[in-house]
Amino acid sequence: MTDGVWETGSVGSSRRVRPMRARWLLVAGWFLAVTPTVQAQIIVVANLTSDEVVFSVKPAEPTAQKKASRPREQTQERSESDSSAPSQIPGNNVPLPKAIHLPAGDVAALWVGKGAELQPRAANASETAVSYVVAPGGAYFWLGEQGKRSLHAIDLGEIDPEAYPGVPEITELTVKILVDDDEPTVAARWHHVLKARVDAASKILERTCRVRLKVIAYDTWESPAETTGLKAGLQAFERLVEPGPAQVAIGFTSQYKKLDRDNPHLGIIRRPLGRHILIRERVGRMSEPEKLEVLVHELGHYFGAVHVLHGRSVMRPNLADGRARMKSFRIGFDPINALIMNHYVTELHAGRTPDVFRPAVADRISHLKRILARIASPALASAPSGRSSPTEAVPRVRPAPPSKTVGRPQPELDTLSRSVATLLREFRRPPPDKIEGEALVDWYVRRVAVAAQSLPADLAPRAFLIALGIGFDDTDVLRTSAAIGPWLRRIESDDERSVRLPLVQKTALSGRHDWAL
Repeated sequence: MTDGVWETGSVGSSRRVRPMRARWLLVAGWFLAVTPTVQAQIIVVANLTSDEVVFSVKPAEPTAQKKASRPREQTQERSESDSSAPSQIPGNNVPLPKAIHLPAGDVAALWVGKGAELQPRAANASETAVSYVVAPGGAYFWLGEQGKRSLHAIDLGEIDPEAYPGVPEITELTVKILVDDDEPTVAARWHHVLKARVDAASKILERTCRVRLKVIAYDTWESPAETTGLKAGLQAFERLVEPGPAQVAIGFTSQYKKLDRDNPHLGIIRRPLGRHILIRERVGRMSEPEKLEVLVHELGHYFGAVHVLHGRSVMRPNLADGRARMKSFRIGFDPINALIMNHYVTELHAGRTPDVFRPAVADRISHLKRILARIASPALASAPSGRSSPTEAVPRVRPAPPSKTVGRPQPELDTLSRSVATLLREFRRPPPDKIEGEALVDWYVRRVAVAAQSLPADLAPRAFLIALGIGFDDTDVLRTSAAIGPWLRRIESDDERSVRLPLVQKTALSGRHDWAL
């Protein structure tokens, strides 16, 4: 947040902006609903496996509630055939789903009473299953393969949240969609495209924090030609556009087509619950999934989410990394930001504005944001082992089991590795001055091709293609891969990589750096 503005791509310290109390009351009025009579608290569960996880949810036994997060063995027969098992938290009337189907990379928000038990579906009838007692106010994630699932608790320090007033109904947020005067398509076209995008974002928010978006108005505005950059564009958008009759106005601008060091942001919002969101609509050749991710990112800021260095989270600072274009990538939030968003939504649902959030909830939100500011990834966590230490704010990691002994590579692989390492040297050579973009891609390809001519004929084609794939890659996707990461680190050290990255970051195809990867 810079000068009170949330931006994609900006990380650093923040200062709190306090708008007029009347404005917060106006926003809260839209969220105000009849207070339910049941008691419930929130937990969030993430799936960090590569496949869907199916798990059951049931109330924790009273004796188990004091040992939240500790696994205990029980047979599948008991968990599936015991028809007397309650479907509600005793005494609280909180309905619980019988089963959760959680896709890979997704996060589920669950409302529980004083505790609940989660049990992954067993792979077969003879398998002994393990159930986990989870604590209200906590964040958890699944790891492991089918039949070997294990639940891990993210260490968030002391967890003692007050009970919420009940399970909120779906909260509706009304939206006005606008485009500026540089929009090249006809109204019918952009109405259809942008409403479909907002609807897709709505589904993500609904499964994360029970918020549903409803488009109720369309309009246009004249984006001043003299404004440069998204910050100035937001100021003009706020000045010229009235969000009413909707709660929030989302503007899609076609004026700012070029990303550079001075204007690196894809979307921008001034503060949580800010009534104006401005998003670039045409930057290079962004795909629709990438545009959806930018929209969800800004809506996350609307509900209090903050930036986090987590490769699977929509709240990572750099959304121009090409991940959203991968078929296997699922747009969603990290567990801690999902918890923050649920705190925001629940308080707003009860009619409380951010300046009058209950002290326990306000302190909890501040604590969670401090954790995200201090860690690289919310996936760092301790194993489920009972109450965490109140003095530890940084998540801990359970020691990994000893890895299997890896056999010595075959001689052919050793030779290929040395060949690729030789070609990668070309990517550490500084290019001639003023060469960038597609010209720089061409320069590196030619350099590597010339160097490959000195390699054995049977290895040169493979080494050439592998070197190009590694050399143009400036993400951590390959290097952190369990399958090939160790091999990559053998052929290119961290120091060598630190020399290469600043050079290849000036490459681009069709105006997009990530297309050069």
